[in-house]
Amino acid sequence: MDLGSLSSIRSSLSSLPKNLEFDVIVHNAGVASSVGTTDSGVEVNFGVNYLGTWLFSGLVKGRLRPGGRVVFVGSRAHSRSRGNFEFPNLDKGGSWWGGMKRYQDSKLAAMMAWRDLAGEFEGGGEGKIAVAVHPGVVRTGIWRGLPEWFNKVAGWFMINVEEGAGHIMEAALGEGVRNGGYYKEGVEARCNFRVEEEWRRRELREWAEGIVGGMKSQ
Repeated sequence: MDLGSLSSIRSSLSSLPKNLEFDVIVHNAGVASSVGTTDSGVEVNFGVNYLGTWLFSGLVKGRLRPGGRVVFVGSRAHSRSRGNFEFPNLDKGGSWWGGMKRYQDSKLAAMMAWRDLAGEFEGGGEGKIAVAVHPGVVRTGIWRGLPEWFNKVAGWFMINVEEGAGHIMEAALGEGVRNGGYYKEGVEARCNFRVEEEWRRRELREWAEGIVGGMKSQ
């Protein structure tokens, strides 16, 4: 599945057995500081990290079993976004440094998708949980869009894949995890206050719906 392609997301999910259900869904795929656009003409960081994740989540959430969890792998970078998404300009590419801002914005938007889903689960009576987690700055290929010199320097301050995966697994399977909780390297933390602004989330949803069109759970 290519999260940068809305048709790929729909096609992949439509191929699943109709009775397949999930105990845990982890939204982990993403890009960072990439330059370019998706096949929908949306800036690639925003298109993959938010729009593709939002569509996938909306289509698959109906398959979550009672008591199941949806884990959004976020980033502390979302806290540096001011939430000025500039929707008319989201089809612009630009430099890798501009891509870093788009990455921050896209991770804030993904956090808004998480908050919306947590709101849906509240009072639902099925014990479902939507949780967000910052696993740490992990040394993976997601940073390949950055200059080599930047990766060499930043690499000294990153954690390894096993440690990062451990924090994600805690959110997915650990005890004491609550619906609507945001966990930063295993410790519950406060997220960017803009995540709680319903008007901002509504504006984002309306923009996404305008691009994606109808959405029916698969």
